[in-house]
Amino acid sequence: QRAEGLLAASGARIRHGADAAFYAPLLDTIHLPPAASFVDAPAYYTVALHELTHWSGHPKRMNRVLSTYPSSVEYAREELCAELGSLFLTSEVDLEPRTRNCGAYLDSWLDLLRAPDGGANEIYRAAAHAQAACDFLLALERQLERPQREPSTAVVLAVPSPLVAVAGA
Repeated sequence: QRAEGLLAASGARIRHGADAAFYAPLLDTIHLPPAASFVDAPAYYTVALHELTHWSGHPKRMNRVLSTYPSSVEYAREELCAELGSLFLTSEVDLEPRTRNCGAYLDSWLDLLRAPDGGANEIYRAAAHAQAACDFLLALERQLERPQREPSTAVVLAVPSPLVAVAGA
């Protein structure tokens, strides 16, 4: 399945067995509940791709602000980015996205959209970050799919150039 390939191509460390899904920036690790605890494969991959979008924001990769404080504006921004990224990626891999606990984030997103310093521009910012994350992750997938070329063993011959400067000409 392509969603599984995308997760593998990322190189992200993914640990199963957690009680809830989360990305731990300090450990640079995605934690997910067991796959069997989801209602179906699309539900699992919707969550996994949400967390993979967070993973893409690590300072070693895209360097987004990854706040761990749920009441902060930065946290709301990143959650909106990750939710949009998950929707974009599930569409890319031909899965029907499963909405999960969007309601839990809705209040923070509304506060973010109403904020005097951001407002309506926040949705554009989040969508741009989400699209950049998707592009980054899909590029990793393409790199893995591209066959590695052997170093060239071609012989290069030195051919004198016909354009030689002649003194006094």
